[in-house]
Order: sequence, then C-alpha cells, then structure tokens
Amino acid sequence: MMVAKGKRSINGKVVAVVLIAVTALGVGLGVGLGLKGKNGGKLGDGSGGTPPGSSGPSSSPNATFVPDSRLVRSFWGMNYVSSAVQLPSCGTTLQDVVEDIKLLYQLTSRIKLYGMDCGQADLVFEALKILNINMGVALTIWVDNNATTYQRQLDSFWNVTKIYGFSNIIGVAVGNEAVYRKEISLDDLVSRIADMKSKLAAAGHPEIPVYTTEINNFDFLIKIEDLLCDNIHPYFGKVPVLQSANWTWSQFDSEDLSVSSTVGKKSLIAEVGWPSGTYNPKPPTVSIPSEANLQIFLDGFVCEANKRNIPYYYFELVDSVWKPHDDEEPFWGLFYSNRTLKPLNLPNCSLPSWTVGDLNIPQPQRLSNSS
Repeated sequence: MMVAKGKRSINGKVVAVVLIAVTALGVGLGVGLGLKGKNGGKLGDGSGGTPPGSSGPSSSPNATFVPDSRLVRSFWGMNYVSSAVQLPSCGTTLQDVVEDIKLLYQLTSRIKLYGMDCGQADLVFEALKILNINMGVALTIWVDNNATTYQRQLDSFWNVTKIYGFSNIIGVAVGNEAVYRKEISLDDLVSRIADMKSKLAAAGHPEIPVYTTEINNFDFLIKIEDLLCDNIHPYFGKVPVLQSANWTWSQFDSEDLSVSSTVGKKSLIAEVGWPSGTYNPKPPTVSIPSEANLQIFLDGFVCEANKRNIPYYYFELVDSVWKPHDDEEPFWGLFYSNRTLKPLNLPNCSLPSWTVGDLNIPQPQRLSNSS
C-alpha cells in the first residue's frame, strides 16, 4: 500500500461507495434569485433560468441564503460528494445540494466531483442556477473494471453538457486511482484520456484540461494529460500534525512539480486534509485524528498554500457517514454530516470569486529555487 508515501490509499470499500450509482436523476428546476453573498462575492452573478426542454416542478427549492460570518472564501478548491450518490438509492435531493452549495460558495470558488452517477453533476449545476451563482466545477468520469460503468459515466457527462453547457467546467478527470486499484491498465487509461481530449476539442472546448488522479506513473501520464493531479495526505504519511503543512509542500515539490515542470505543465493537489475522528481508535501514533489536530492542520496549511500559489482541493466539506464505520474515512469534513460546523476557527485569507472562463492553475515556485 502507498500509505507510507502519504497518499490516500483508496481501496474498494471506500471507492465503491463514493460514486457507483446508476441513472441520472430527474433534476428539479428553479428560477435564479439575486441574493447577497460575502467576501466580495454575490449570490446572483450567474445565468439563472431553466434548462432547455424542461418545464420545472410545481415548487422550487428553498434558495434563502443567510451568510455565516464564520465562513470565508479561503480555500482554493474543495472536494464535494453529496450524501447519497451511491447504489442503490441515489437519494440525494436537489434541496440537499442547494444547501451544500450555500456553504461551499462561502468557502471556495471551485469544487471537484468524483463521478457522474446519480445525477450529481446535474444537481450541482442546477443548484448553481437556482442560487444564480457561478463556481468552477471539475468533473470526474469514474473508471473501474466495468466497461458499462465507464460508458454510463460518459453518456451522463455529454448529457449534462447539452443541458448546462461548458462555461462552468474547469477540468475533466478520467478516473481516480484506477490504475493503483488495478482496475485498468496504464495504456488503457492513457487511451481514455486521449479520447476525452479529442472529443472535447471536437465539441469546441480544447481549452478544458483533461487529466487523471493517480499516485504513480507520473512520468508516463504527464505526456498525455494536461495537468498532473495527486492526492497528498500527511495523515497517511504518518507525519506529526505540526509538521504536516511543510511535509505536504515537500511532497508536492519532489513528486509532482519535479515531473510536470520538466514538460512545461502544471501540478495540482487533488486531495489534502486531516481527519477529526475515527471509529476505530488505535494506540497513539504520530498521526492522530482529532478536531484539535484538524484545527492545527488548517492553521498551518490553507493560508500558506494560498500565499505559495499552490492549487489544491481540500478534502472535504462534510463528514461522509455513509462510508464504512471501521476507521477514519467518515470524518474528514469541516462540517458534521448535518452541516453543523465542527468546533473550528476556519482560515481567514480570502480569495477572489471565480469568474466564468477562468481555467488558470497557479504555478508555485519550486522549493529548491526558493529562499
């Protein structure tokens, strides 16, 4: 396992429940509302309206927005998985996603999804319309050892773009650690990345970056992908929390920037965070899951990452209590599963709101070249 390197070792029990649901849900529709936000952002800067060919439901989701003074748009990006986008239920509602987006919009301008099943992308884009806001959304085409899964994901992706267009899409990931899980060969993954790039270009959007998330084979993958994405977790690297931020910079520099910079491309941290608890407490080790340590990690990482111009997606918004109850996997959220903020002081180093068409990935200075 790659845990010793600090990579998030995602095995079948975790991945399978993240994004393996089947059909896209019928998405409720609403009318965009102009509502005031915070941190220089405004709820009401999106396009609003109803997707073509749809009449909408009899009642729209509640779009009332009350800013929370504890939240600041300090995170460059954030990973987002709604509460029920797994088989067999596909139970996430549009209202659920609207409530999550209200929080996300106050914390970040960019979100990254893990797949296309259960209409999760449809729900996110529809929530943005209902709240009449703009956020950058990175989509993932889930890859496993089932060709039907992949085709279903592709079909959903193109259906979503027919309804919502491409203006809010800031990247497309083809797979998440699928080679590491030995569910696809490296050559097949590269072929799928190339196919997605070709199809996006044919659709008139060659500017949207296409990539994958893996923990090995960077030298090979960077030849075809537009961006190198890596999950870097100091918790799994067994690093003391007081050293976690510096360890993350070092890993990002030595394993990612060292590869992407040689071919004139960029790197991004696809996951980074710290768990606040566990269902299976272990004897004291160097890396300890706790709310106090989560606070220490946030204090050391977020604002300094912004200062260093490091792009990252924080893992994650809310606790994923639907995950297996035998380790720390359900406890990576800033919020409890009921959307109540944990006893944390969130970082206050505000970033500008995202604007449509912004595909810029910051270029950090290499550590070896810094003073």
